[in-house]
Amino acid sequence: MNELTLLAAMRIEALDIGLGRGRPRVRRVGYGPVKAAANAQRLAGQLPQGPVALLGVARGMDPAMHHGDLMVANEVRGPGAEPPLELPLADEVVGVLRDSGFTVHVGTLLSVARLVNNPHGLADVAPGADVDDVLAVDMESAPVARAMVPTGRPFAVVRSISDVDPDPLMSWATIVGGTKGLRALRRAELAVARWAATCDHH
Repeated sequence: MNELTLLAAMRIEALDIGLGRGRPRVRRVGYGPVKAAANAQRLAGQLPQGPVALLGVARGMDPAMHHGDLMVANEVRGPGAEPPLELPLADEVVGVLRDSGFTVHVGTLLSVARLVNNPHGLADVAPGADVDDVLAVDMESAPVARAMVPTGRPFAVVRSISDVDPDPLMSWATIVGGTKGLRALRRAELAVARWAATCDHH
């Protein structure tokens, strides 16, 4: 069986999904698009074959989202004019997560160089991207996906919603939401492992 590798940007995310426990294999890609891109490119050439999932928290841009909801990306976009990248295994991941009792949103995730407080600000940090249907925003998913997808490994992006527009980025709501988001992320790791086990049957 090909072993699952989990990727995370921040140390707190990596610890939540199993860093230091031996299994699953957890690797950090670093915070922000520059570090994430460089480390993901390096890992793409080093990791053994097998499914890879990027897990972490994100800012929800849909008012229907709540802290601790999960967002599975079926498409990732960067801040420029580079074409979007589709993630065709998203529906499989969504099915496993919903069967596990999670509220899951599926759609487009936009990776930017810095986070913003409202959807109107997305045009400033992503001037070349289509931002109209973006469900969530982070800084690492697009560069990581562009490194991993060409390797042919089964790849997924699962983000837990830690704050939701129009909450300010730095507020009490963000602290509470971040706690809920990390708690959901910890539980989601088990479901993602079940998805990875099905990849052997593709």
